[in-house]
Amino acid sequence: MQKMIYVKSWLALTNGLFNATQSEGVYKEKSNFLTLFGRHLARTAMLFMVLMLGMQEQTKAQLAYSYTFAATGTSGWTGNGTRSTNAFCATTASIRYNLYGPSFTSMNFVSPALNSSQGALVTVTYLSKCVLYSPTTTGAAANSVNTKVQYASSTSGPWTDVPNSSFNNTNANTCTSRTVSFTPSSGTFYIRFSSSLINSAADVYLYLDDITITAPAPQGCTGTPA
Repeated sequence: MQKMIYVKSWLALTNGLFNATQSEGVYKEKSNFLTLFGRHLARTAMLFMVLMLGMQEQTKAQLAYSYTFAATGTSGWTGNGTRSTNAFCATTASIRYNLYGPSFTSMNFVSPALNSSQGALVTVTYLSKCVLYSPTTTGAAANSVNTKVQYASSTSGPWTDVPNSSFNNTNANTCTSRTVSFTPSSGTFYIRFSSSLINSAADVYLYLDDITITAPAPQGCTGTPA
């Protein structure tokens, strides 16, 4: 009888220790899981914040506009240039205007509002050609039309010529890529293509297409604050 009591007591103690050990193991497993989950969640949140900050910085700082005029209309540009699918430069359409004397001797084509939040160097790239009114597959005589790129803080001007942007057409019937650069003041600005007939006997179409306006993202701050 005495031995039976001892055996029962030993079994009870053993079961109690086993149950306690088992409970402690489950607790440790749960604790480790929660710790690892918390670390993973924190890392994911930090990565998300970095990505969002990077996207905001790129959105705020980088200037990038592109106009191919593939869709109907002039993409917010104004002036006397119109969209045409005849003899276009690229994609499916170009902007063009018929220049001839004595009444239709100039073309002005003005961009929508653009923004340079940093007042950085802006680069404009575009395609252009000058061809006969008929047939449009034949290049116009050289020096029939002069074209220059201008910029202003308002559509009413005053307009400033972009340095080295003025050129006279060649007699090529294919579109030529041109690139010019300038530095506008910080804030809203506009660009304008201004073309003038310089050969009074000419009857030509001037084409514009694939206009891109870009500025690099500014460099981050360097050095130690004062």
